[in-house]
Amino acid sequence: TMTDYTTPTALYVSAAVGILTTVAVLVFSLSRSSKSSSSCTATCPGSVTAKPSDSSSLLVDNASVCGLSVTDFRPFPITGVEQLLDDVHVITIAHKAPTEILHLAPGRHVQIQHPTDAKVKRYYTPIRTDLGHLSILFRHYPDGALTPTLFNSVVGDQVMLRGPNGKWVYEANRYHTVCMLAGGTGITPMLQVIQAMAAAHDDKTRAILLFSNKHAHSIVEYQLLEKYAAEHSFLDVHYFVTQDSSDVQQVVKLRNGYVGRITRESLASLCPAPRDDLLVLCCGPLPFNKSMREAVLALGHSPKNFHKF
Repeated sequence: TMTDYTTPTALYVSAAVGILTTVAVLVFSLSRSSKSSSSCTATCPGSVTAKPSDSSSLLVDNASVCGLSVTDFRPFPITGVEQLLDDVHVITIAHKAPTEILHLAPGRHVQIQHPTDAKVKRYYTPIRTDLGHLSILFRHYPDGALTPTLFNSVVGDQVMLRGPNGKWVYEANRYHTVCMLAGGTGITPMLQVIQAMAAAHDDKTRAILLFSNKHAHSIVEYQLLEKYAAEHSFLDVHYFVTQDSSDVQQVVKLRNGYVGRITRESLASLCPAPRDDLLVLCCGPLPFNKSMREAVLALGHSPKNFHKF
């Protein structure tokens, strides 16, 4: 038999069924989203940043909730010390809100002050944020002004932090392409922006990462970058290895691997030609930043479209 949808009673029944179905779908979707978010936080401690399902929260700083100040350096305890590579280390720091995950808008970072020389300050983008903690990745320079102190830190020591810092914040769909130039531990702010792109499902921005390291076996966060590149079509990653010819065979095995430094020619080959809606981001050692800026400007890109972290 066929239902007569022209009668008032049938119309009411049909509308009620439609409303109940919609509510059920919404409840089911919210339940899945909540479970997905909580499971990632609990089971993926090695992820760059434990992120909520709502990508809009990635654009809102909650540093003050976690006890940080934009103006004053405050002491925070070190709760973990880890050697990631030969000269690359991670310190984990507890902030003031044990039940909160620190959110920094993509492009922003924190500043660490030397414990005995207040004039020595350095900026760091957290490589990982978990409940009540943030982790800082750094390369140990024996003659550096701050990293020897961080290198010699032990659990229980205090580190002086303030933040968030940084005037530039990533905005979804503001640019057609973001070309990222990173050297060594300068990958951390790029990962922060890549994560924001991946979380914003309506972001159509393309990202091209040119990542320079000394050796193929010591590429910082290589596995994580490969994971992002495999899962997200907006991201292209190119690896440059600058030292040790014995690494050539390992470089050949890399997807998009090159031997040598990032040059003007490689920039011209791998990044789009200058245009108003193309942004170049750069982070690395001072000589790297200087050479990249010179190469980018020589190719005709506008200084206003070049941002150094």
